[in-house]
Amino acid sequence: MTLRAQALNAAGVVIDGRVRDINEHRSLNFPLFAKSVGTTAGGEVCRPSEMNVAVRLNSDNQDAWINPGDYIVADCNGVVRIPQELVEQVLEVIPAIADADSKCAEGIKAGRSVQDVFKEYRGR
Repeated sequence: MTLRAQALNAAGVVIDGRVRDINEHRSLNFPLFAKSVGTTAGGEVCRPSEMNVAVRLNSDNQDAWINPGDYIVADCNGVVRIPQELVEQVLEVIPAIADADSKCAEGIKAGRSVQDVFKEYRGR
């Protein structure tokens, strides 16, 4: 499937479920993110997708959608969807969050408690 996605010039794949053969996918240097890794073949639970259409996620009975133009940010810790209309607002708040995290890390390295630095720099 990764080979087909690459042939179609996909930028990456997010799977709302399990994936198998993860090492093969990684060896192809293709961004692929899934909820979990399993050994079951996907044929029984996979369905073809379309491009540039809204997609409803089937996770945890949530009514979550990914729409064309939304931004997907993913790494080994998880996947986040940013609605296109909120990107500017998200970009505005990220520097303050990153700064607070840096200050929290400095405080913890200096021996302060997590609760103390979170209260001071994160307001909670």
